[in-house]
Amino acid sequence: CLFFSALPISEAASLSKREALARAALDAPNDLNLQITYVEALIRAAEFGEAQAVVSRALRRAPRSLALLLAEARIVFARGDLRNARRACAKLQRIDARAIETRLCVAEGFLALQRSARAFEELDALIREAPERFDIRLARAEAMRQRMQFEEAAAEYREAARLAPDDPRPTIGLGLLYEAAGRKTEARKILSEVSGEGELYPELLLALGRLSSGLAA
Repeated sequence: CLFFSALPISEAASLSKREALARAALDAPNDLNLQITYVEALIRAAEFGEAQAVVSRALRRAPRSLALLLAEARIVFARGDLRNARRACAKLQRIDARAIETRLCVAEGFLALQRSARAFEELDALIREAPERFDIRLARAEAMRQRMQFEEAAAEYREAARLAPDDPRPTIGLGLLYEAAGRKTEARKILSEVSGEGELYPELLLALGRLSSGLAA
């Protein structure tokens, strides 16, 4: 992972991935991509208060960053805060309503509100405009997994993996898709490819635990 390169070798070796990411984000407050990576890790760990604190500090440095504002909106969606989900994208819309990050935020907001038809309208339009954008492909794959559109979701995950081969999220999503479809052996094989990422992806550890114990649905 890139964030390890910001630390001395001896120190990086003694830290967990989570600790190393936290330290790297603290040491490089102007690296917005690193801040977002840390926020996303905190969201996955359901540490929403800390995620909000990190993104708020970053926004003080870059208040018009659409990527940071999208990360902030994702905290709202992940919390299941439906009352605020409707206005979670308002800051992005005021800055640039047609930007990809803004429209991706809107699509994810519709998904949080269980309005999948409207979400897919936005995602399909974004795919047509920017077919090589990893984040759009991944969002569409996740939405299709929620709908259990197996073949379509699998194809989107594989396309996302092609666009960002070092990112474990498409592989994790694909494995979860296979698990949900009851294809346990294939799911275990897919998820085992990225088992070393479990510390930063709790859903991966949970799935591997279910599959190993034979409790997968």
